[in-house]
Amino acid sequence: MQLSEYRKRGVKAYLTGHVPPGKKFYYPSCFRRYTIWSHSFRDVILGHFYGHNNMDHFFLLDYQKALQEEEEAQLLTSLLRLGNSTDRIEAYVSTLSSEERETLERLRSKSPSEVRELMHPGDDTLEIMGTEEYLKELKDSYSSIPKRPKQKKGETDKKYLKRLYEWEENYQIAEVSPSVIPAYFSGLKVFEYNITGLDKSTKIRGGPPQQHSNGQRTFSMISEQRTNWTEWWKKMDEEVAEDLRSRRVKKIEYNQPEFTLSGKVITESSPGNAIHKRGEQQPYHFTISHEKDALSNLDEENNIKKPPKKEKLPIPPGPHKDAPRGPVYEGQLFTPLRSEVHFINLTLVNELYDLKPDRSWNYSTDFYKLEYATDHEPYNLKDLTIGSWLDLARKIGHDAVTETVSDDEETDELDLDKKKKKDKKGKKGKKGKKGDSDKDEDEETLWDIFLWRAFISSGHEVDLD
Repeated sequence: MQLSEYRKRGVKAYLTGHVPPGKKFYYPSCFRRYTIWSHSFRDVILGHFYGHNNMDHFFLLDYQKALQEEEEAQLLTSLLRLGNSTDRIEAYVSTLSSEERETLERLRSKSPSEVRELMHPGDDTLEIMGTEEYLKELKDSYSSIPKRPKQKKGETDKKYLKRLYEWEENYQIAEVSPSVIPAYFSGLKVFEYNITGLDKSTKIRGGPPQQHSNGQRTFSMISEQRTNWTEWWKKMDEEVAEDLRSRRVKKIEYNQPEFTLSGKVITESSPGNAIHKRGEQQPYHFTISHEKDALSNLDEENNIKKPPKKEKLPIPPGPHKDAPRGPVYEGQLFTPLRSEVHFINLTLVNELYDLKPDRSWNYSTDFYKLEYATDHEPYNLKDLTIGSWLDLARKIGHDAVTETVSDDEETDELDLDKKKKKDKKGKKGKKGKKGDSDKDEDEETLWDIFLWRAFISSGHEVDLD
């Protein structure tokens, strides 16, 4: 609701909070819908900034992946409601579109654990994911990013840019900042963004284009002269509250199903699947057959007479097709440019206080030290647009060596091949030249740097083998 209002008024927004919207912390459906809705408002959102798990890192919000998983979860919910009647199942499947049949095939190809991840975890609790498992999954997500599209021979600029924009706009980046209260070392992250043209009178382009009689199109301009932001937000809150009061609120009852897939029990104890009769808590047992579409329900009392109504995915409308891209995708006002992380070693601070108790210390100059900046080596990011983040993430995920990092994706691919050849040479060197083997083993990769910075240069080690 608020993001829709921001779009109308040409306002941009940062989404901030304590617990990040990651798979480790959110229920699956919440994480999927957060990702899908963020994609819908990609022209409004400037960034996702969170904390909680103390590690300094970033992760991907993958729209296409979230959308596919949401489609699978909704189809699975519909199948659960059908009961054990093969006739009703076949009748329902016959109404599926070609896209929905593809969704069904994806469901059938999933393992029991993958199907379970589509729904809520059991026992009314979130699954605990260890640091090592989380980091492995993070690296896998980096390495699975498709390559940056390159312009094909004879391809027009328009077609190429369309492919490039689709690649970039499929993603958003969520950043997790280091903790001020030390888990490793205390850290602060500082961001810099483009303010070119921002003066006493601010004009921001936004909204759908206006067609003029001469055939030209212009975008609406929103002008704010010394805005009283206290009053502005107060008015916004009042308008949003009034809109909510005018809407009808619908209550939904939920069941807590327990089901089996391919003979393995998967418990589903958290809210997630709507039932038709209030107050009932009926367990479901079902299987998905690879030979034919069949479900079995051990309790027939709740069988419905008609196939469930297909629910439309709750996706908010995206930006107007002719509206400009968001600041996180191309340079404009408020585009994020760079960030720095400053950290403090409190153990060292205490030692210095003990050595010189009478000295007047300045925390910002004496204690806080610059750990890294995104535009410094080895990251060398020219800005913090999504395209720059995706290029960096691929390099981290593919263990690019720090000596050969560049902004050229093609060069990076060559460097990865070069590193593999060096690794092979190093293995042979164990029987031949000892020095070659030692040198290759000591070669530092971007993943090594990423891990060091994730734990705020504290030296904390994790075993990812």
